[in-house]
Amino acid sequence: EGGGCGAGVSPDLSGWGARLLRPLPGGARSRLWLCERDGGLFVARAVREGEAGLRWQDRVQAMAGRCGIAVARMVPAASGAFARGGMVLEPFLEGMPGRGADLAALAPCIARLHRATQDWPQRPGYREAMLPFGLAARLPMPLGPVAVVHGDLHAGNVLRLPSGRLALIDWEEARVDAVRVDRMALARRPSLAAEVMACWHAEPARARRLARRAMAGATGPA
Repeated sequence: EGGGCGAGVSPDLSGWGARLLRPLPGGARSRLWLCERDGGLFVARAVREGEAGLRWQDRVQAMAGRCGIAVARMVPAASGAFARGGMVLEPFLEGMPGRGADLAALAPCIARLHRATQDWPQRPGYREAMLPFGLAARLPMPLGPVAVVHGDLHAGNVLRLPSGRLALIDWEEARVDAVRVDRMALARRPSLAAEVMACWHAEPARARRLARRAMAGATGPA
């Protein structure tokens, strides 16, 4: 379902039988709420994506788990759909904020995910949001192998769990793309072109501003 919760509107969690507790900070591109169900804590997240894209994301997260990355996989509503009323529900992961060394420690797992997904289809709905050909041709785009990438790797998306495992959250920007997008983030070499690709779908106005900067840097002063 489309939709979502606007400012000041409490999410409807009846599809999961969950009880809203309070809003949560964070969520650069979506609103978050802490909720409770059957004695456990969960996070409700506002989404605009269709069911096909969410099912693709769940498949990616399942593969990430097999590659050694702890993830908070979405919980289906009573209807069986992942989204209801513009919301999805995920388990709340208790842990310490990640650090740069933790991100680096995930690099072998990310590499396994890349190898395991080299023949995967594009995220449904994402192909239509890819960069226009004319813009892509002018950007200093990452080259190399193509596979599923997380697309938003930084220490703020890593949690150190009490078990000692490392969890990776915020898979909303995951897609099939050049694996160098993730590799540059792991090496802490930010790229304007990579950031343009990461936010083109969710923040097109910001993406266009960054694209102008990236093109100016690639071709000299405007």
